[in-house]
Amino acid sequence: MGCYNGCPYLNKDFTADWQIEDPTGKNDFEFIKIINQFKEKVLQLKNIQYL
Repeated sequence: MGCYNGCPYLNKDFTADWQIEDPTGKNDFEFIKIINQFKEKVLQLKNIQYL
């Protein structure tokens, strides 16, 4: 979810750049923090209603 790449499973007009940091090399606390950011974004995405 970055670099404004279109998702191959959704309409090409849909793009999302969540600006979530790469957890590579981070400690466990930071890794869990990033996982929670993904979780929140996915839950928000799930609740989007398309007309």
